[in-house]
Amino acid sequence: MNTRFACLALAALTLGACTSQPAKDPQPISDADLASDVWKVETLNGNAVDNATLTLNFHAPGKVSGKAACNGYMASYHRDDGQFHIQVGGVTMMACPAALMELEKQFLDTLSDIDQAVLDKDGRLILTGKEGMRVQATR
Repeated sequence: MNTRFACLALAALTLGACTSQPAKDPQPISDADLASDVWKVETLNGNAVDNATLTLNFHAPGKVSGKAACNGYMASYHRDDGQFHIQVGGVTMMACPAALMELEKQFLDTLSDIDQAVLDKDGRLILTGKEGMRVQATR
């Protein structure tokens, strides 16, 4: 009986070691995670961004800048109580076609409403906010 129990226990341990690991949950973001390369926005609020350039460059702790379809922008970011906020500051004032100007407005408005930032299991930057606002970017 003890031999049978030992064999069953060994089999259970062996099978348990063969199970796959659960998917890595998104992790809170750090300044080091954000820094180095420019992040290129792939989707904005669920829509693919393939006809314009939207970027995020976290060039110093608390500072972000980039291209917002038509104009360049500068902003600051901070964390508090597990949340992540971006405050858009200056934006250059070039005129562009109406479609680019609308995309730019949507992007800058979305950045202002962001309250969470994580890296997903594939290393994409995911910014989320109020009312389903979402920015997904890659390096």
